Amino acid sequence: MLYGDKIIHPVSSLGTVATDVIKIILCMGREPFCGAFWFFIALIFVTIAYAFIRFIGRKLNNIIDENITVNAGVLLCFILGCIMRYTVNIPRFSPSLTLILFYHLGNIYFVNRDRIRFDNGLVCMLSFLLLLILNSYGYVSMNQNMFTDPIFLIVSSFLGIYMVFYISKVLDGRLDKARDVLVYIGQNTLPIIAFHLFCFKFVMLAQLFTGYISFDQLAILNGANNNNLWYIAYVLCGVFGPLAIYWLISNSKDKIRHLLGTS
Repeated sequence: MLYGDKIIHPVSSLGTVATDVIKIILCMGREPFCGAFWFFIALIFVTIAYAFIRFIGRKLNNIIDENITVNAGVLLCFILGCIMRYTVNIPRFSPSLTLILFYHLGNIYFVNRDRIRFDNGLVCMLSFLLLLILNSYGYVSMNQNMFTDPIFLIVSSFLGIYMVFYISKVLDGRLDKARDVLVYIGQNTLPIIAFHLFCFKFVMLAQLFTGYISFDQLAILNGANNNNLWYIAYVLCGVFGPLAIYWLISNSKDKIRHLLGTS
């Protein structure tokens, strides 16, 4: 079976499982159901690289202003990541170089969050409309470090960031229940990343039994026939299914600890 540009082979021995586990730990491979963890691995690389750039900036502060060094280092990494998009893409490493720019901008926002506001509803609506238009002319696939071009990536990212921040502020100020749900989801992102592809299979089974997909399509990892109303089912199942699994695991662990503690 194909997954991206890789061929997935059936598990044939415990040795194969052990080897794959070691590869995952060393960030040299991955299990297909955990494919979304590319973001987590890339974030680790980004954090380490950004800390190194800041370290160099502090060391050279007596010669050149730290902010200049950090900005130059971040820009250099972003340019290198964009070059790799057109030349040799290294999984997880290339996206990390490109994403350092946005990590840096997030840090700048955090420092200046009292002065930078995302509170213009008209700009939010305009951002949404422009994103719909841009979606017809290009694409962004950061897990593969693939995008139409650097300008398209930057413009699309800023439009999306503004829209998300504005909606977040609206929810935070007016819709307490929705805010609480989204906060809980945000605090439990890792279980969602870990289990959402697995939970997609429940939607696919429903599609199979209702005749919307064939038996062969059941093997598709990221869902099938999901460009219609089934997309909503995928989103709901992909978010709340993992949260339910995480809740069951957490409850089971607490009960086991309680039993062991009382015994």
